[in-house]
Amino acid sequence: MAKRRSWVEAAWDFTKGSSGMPWHLQVWVTILGGTNLIGGLYFIREVEGQVVLGTFLVSLLLMTAVIKYTGFGRLVGAGHIVWVPMIGYLLWVLSSVEVYQPLHHWLIAIIALDTISLALDAYSTVLYVRGDREDHTPERLFGR
Repeated sequence: MAKRRSWVEAAWDFTKGSSGMPWHLQVWVTILGGTNLIGGLYFIREVEGQVVLGTFLVSLLLMTAVIKYTGFGRLVGAGHIVWVPMIGYLLWVLSSVEVYQPLHHWLIAIIALDTISLALDAYSTVLYVRGDREDHTPERLFGR
């Protein structure tokens, strides 16, 4: 079991763990986070933008909490669980958003990317439940 960290240590381990991932995962996380964060800020005047941005920030807090108690491992993505109701809401309102407009395209991208991420998170959670509980923070893995 990972040592219990302070919130500051957990946030730092989140940053180090993310930057220590293989390049293809860093690209994925950048696309995923950027689409949620930058799009949420760009569409902040729309309710959908506020929902996505707020949900994104809550998921960051939940992932930091997971790291605080379990380390940077397979369970980190469980913080995305708050995306499930968000995606449901976005699917519900999508038909009321004008088609072929930037908001519509962004919502489709959010729904697709976040759904893919949830599937990957579910797989990682299964691996965690099956016993893969290694702390993947780079210095714990590679002595950095």
